[in-house]
Amino acid sequence: MLSISFSEADAKGIVFPHDDPLVLVLTVNGADVKRALVDGGSSANILFARAFDAMRIGRKYLTPVSYPVIGFNRSTVRPEGSIALQVRMGEGPAVRDVMAEFLKIDVPSAYNAIVGRPLIHDLQAVVSTYHLTMVYVSNAGATEHVRGSQTMARECYVSALKQSSRQHTCEQTPSKRERVPSTHDLAMENFDTRPVTAPRPSLAGETVEIELQHGVPGRVVRVRFDKDVDTRCHLAL
Repeated sequence: MLSISFSEADAKGIVFPHDDPLVLVLTVNGADVKRALVDGGSSANILFARAFDAMRIGRKYLTPVSYPVIGFNRSTVRPEGSIALQVRMGEGPAVRDVMAEFLKIDVPSAYNAIVGRPLIHDLQAVVSTYHLTMVYVSNAGATEHVRGSQTMARECYVSALKQSSRQHTCEQTPSKRERVPSTHDLAMENFDTRPVTAPRPSLAGETVEIELQHGVPGRVVRVRFDKDVDTRCHLAL
């Protein structure tokens, strides 16, 4: 087992502090694919439709896939298919060639590809997002370093924010409609359907008017005069 380590030299040129992901250029099927996100949390290697179509690979080479893929926002997407493609990492003596299976997915993305755990393991690689560096084992059996682009990572972040903003703008929002009065509105006149001229029940005996709210006309109640003083005081509170 080879020893893999990182040093401060790997962090040279990086702007700190940062929480940027590792984004690099990946050579897939002989084409340089920029904006490839290295994501150890992804259980699959992803090739987005834009990059796939740019390679001019026919859809007939795709193998149907019956299972969905769960995205970053927990939404499910059904891949258009899978395909095995040659991946090359590094150049010259540091080169490493592997065959990797990619899922083609047609959804908007700031990235062109995602390097998931399957490809990371095939490269026998270890990733340090702090150093924005991936150490892998070359064809010659030596450990090699590949540095990601912090500028590219931040460009992808800005692009993702713009895409999210456009999606929210395009979403149809409920229009503000004028409220139409309902026949079921609880207007006070609806509580008593008797004609105004119909006689209403009245208290027997002598009554007195108690003010419920001081200074507010109409906020009164009539009680029988023979009610005790405590009761009348309680009503007035």
